[in-house]
Amino acid sequence: MRLLNNIRGYARKAGDFLSKMDNTYSGKITDMYMGTADKPRSYTDNPVLGTAAGLASIYGGGTPLSMRGSNDATGSAYTSAIAKYGAPLAGVTLAGKGIYDLAQLGQEEEDDKLMVSYVR
Repeated sequence: MRLLNNIRGYARKAGDFLSKMDNTYSGKITDMYMGTADKPRSYTDNPVLGTAAGLASIYGGGTPLSMRGSNDATGSAYTSAIAKYGAPLAGVTLAGKGIYDLAQLGQEEEDDKLMVSYVR
């Protein structure tokens, strides 16, 4: 029982750390689109550009996952999480696939030469 309580305590600490990290990351993304509170971006005064920046901030990574149960952020927390974590992960995966393909490009020619020399 004591071991289970220790595991729960460590899991809670890890969850709190990840939640703080996600909140900070979301705040930085919001600041990127809207500017900081003391120095807002100049285009936020424009109704069209300000709305576009606000929507990009909400759905493009600015809503923390801790808002997922809130009525104010019903789906935006999930779309924000996909934009924050899914898109970079997909980019890294595609970059790794490209590097692997480049490495295999010269290997196929080597394999063809070996097969021809073996057949003769």
